[in-house]
Amino acid sequence: MEAETLESRINRATNPLNKDVEWDNINAFCDQLNKELEGPPLATRLLAHKIQSPQEWEAIQALTVLEACMKNCGKRFHDEVGKFRFLNELIKVVSPKYLGNRTPEKVKSKILQLMYSWTLGLPEEVKITEAYQMLKKQGIVKCDPKLPDDAPFPLPPPRPKNAIFDDEEKSKMLARLLKSSHPEDLRAANKLIKEMVQEDQKRMEKISKRVHAIEEVNNNVKLLTDMVTNYTNGEMTESSEDLMKELYQRCERMRPMLFRLASDTEDNDEALAEILQANDNLTQVINLYKQIVKGEEINGETMAGSLRGKEAGSYGPVNVLSYFMPLLVLILGNILPVTVYDQHGFRVLFHFAKDSLPDRPDVLVVVISMLSTAPLPIRNIIFQSAVPKVMKVKLQPPSGTELPPFNPIVPPTAITQVLLLANPQKEKVRLRYKLTFTMADQTYNEMGDVDQFPAPESWGNL
Repeated sequence: MEAETLESRINRATNPLNKDVEWDNINAFCDQLNKELEGPPLATRLLAHKIQSPQEWEAIQALTVLEACMKNCGKRFHDEVGKFRFLNELIKVVSPKYLGNRTPEKVKSKILQLMYSWTLGLPEEVKITEAYQMLKKQGIVKCDPKLPDDAPFPLPPPRPKNAIFDDEEKSKMLARLLKSSHPEDLRAANKLIKEMVQEDQKRMEKISKRVHAIEEVNNNVKLLTDMVTNYTNGEMTESSEDLMKELYQRCERMRPMLFRLASDTEDNDEALAEILQANDNLTQVINLYKQIVKGEEINGETMAGSLRGKEAGSYGPVNVLSYFMPLLVLILGNILPVTVYDQHGFRVLFHFAKDSLPDRPDVLVVVISMLSTAPLPIRNIIFQSAVPKVMKVKLQPPSGTELPPFNPIVPPTAITQVLLLANPQKEKVRLRYKLTFTMADQTYNEMGDVDQFPAPESWGNL
């Protein structure tokens, strides 16, 4: 029989067909999480996927597993839960900007209850407290939830002492040597133990270095994105601009570090996908800064400092060269997305933002999402668009140009890109697109039309 994996255990523990909470499977999941070197980061990814399930019972079971892990899996797991990467996945479930309007109240209540209990039981995990306070400021948390009697955390169990013996072949060899009565075998066993300890230390140092590097990149990307957003809105002082410039230079210096991490990571390592995603995020915000603040040309487009409002005096009938819409401030409307392309395991969707550009109800804001269910990586993705002469279209830089092979166990990676469409005469929209991408050794050139847009009269109030 094949060895049990964390994936198989979480699937049984959260099966929607379970009639009751499967404590045997939950405890087995916790035990295996503690034993595996990369158990905590893998477990949080698996749990995030299950918690976002549209099936209430599956999501509730996943939250029960999460609660059990927080009580029984110690600091390594607490540290993973305390990262914005995981906390953001929980925030998506309760926030109306994302999945909140479709999430059952029981699931949202459980998430808020857990987050509040962690702020009390784990005060050293400051990001949990920050995330919870942010939900309060946004009005998602009206008052602190009442906690059950068993909410306080017990002392975490010690880290398993046999973590370095996960190598089955070396473990068998060590067991054989230790059973021997020959001095040379005992000396060989002692040497083997030292080698295994050193290998484990190097592995842990490598993982720690990678985790901290990715976290640092993501934090700096978020900060620079926020500052560039303030810059476009004219809400920035001279001293803040100097700080933004310093932050941009820091982001530039981080790129070689990510390249080194990627070269040191195995191709089949899931960590490589995280590094590549962090690099895509870093590249996007660097290009954003160059376009908006420095006025440089990126992919044939230039956006200079005049983006700060109405400095030009008049927008013109279809002057869309002069706006930029940050993805982080968008709220999607209630209209279902339109499938633009769906072949070869590659899907492109149009999502429509609830609001139009400020003072421009004739401009529709579209969020393009690109997802893959293909077993192979998709590279060199380029999406282009064109509209009739009475309209104007602008594509902002995408979040990336590559998608990793689909893995049904972890949350799917997506590329997002904002499209601005000006239609002052309120004509029926017909958009022509060209999509190019590479899969394996084959390059695809796809073209098509999209006419399933909301009525122009409804733009700005979707």
